Amino acid sequence: MLKSLGITVTLLFVFVPTVVLSETGDIILEDKPSLTSTIQRDPFYRVLEQYGLTDADRVRLATDFELRDFKLIGLVWDVASPIAIFRGPKKKRYILKVGDKIGRQGGVIVKIRQGQLYIQEAFVDINGNRMERSIIKRVES
Repeated sequence: MLKSLGITVTLLFVFVPTVVLSETGDIILEDKPSLTSTIQRDPFYRVLEQYGLTDADRVRLATDFELRDFKLIGLVWDVASPIAIFRGPKKKRYILKVGDKIGRQGGVIVKIRQGQLYIQEAFVDINGNRMERSIIKRVES
C-alpha cells in the first residue's frame, strides 16, 4: 500500500487463469500473475494542502460571494476548534472557523454553537453611517 498526497493505492497480485495454445496445438491452462490496483482518496486529507493553498486563500475564496449565496450544511461545534461547512455557489464547499470572513460585506464568524452560527457584519448604510448587524445562520437540510 502506498500513501501520497492523501491518496491510497493498493496493489494486489492475483493469479488469473489464462488459456494458452502450445506449439504442438495443445490447449494449456496457465495461472499467470496479474497486477490489479485500487485507488482511494483519503477523505481526511486536506485538499487545500494538496494544491498548495493556504488558510488565507481559503478565506479569500469565501469572500468572493454574497453571504446569501452560502448555505450552512454542517457544523462541528463540541471540539477545540469548531468549524462550519457551507455550500457556496456552483456547489463548492467551504470549511470555515471562528474568526474567518465570509461574504462580500466583510462578515466575520464570531461563534459556532449547536445547530447555528453567528456572523457579525459591519457595513456603511445609504447615509454613510457605519453600522453593524448580527446574523444567525442555521443548518439547512
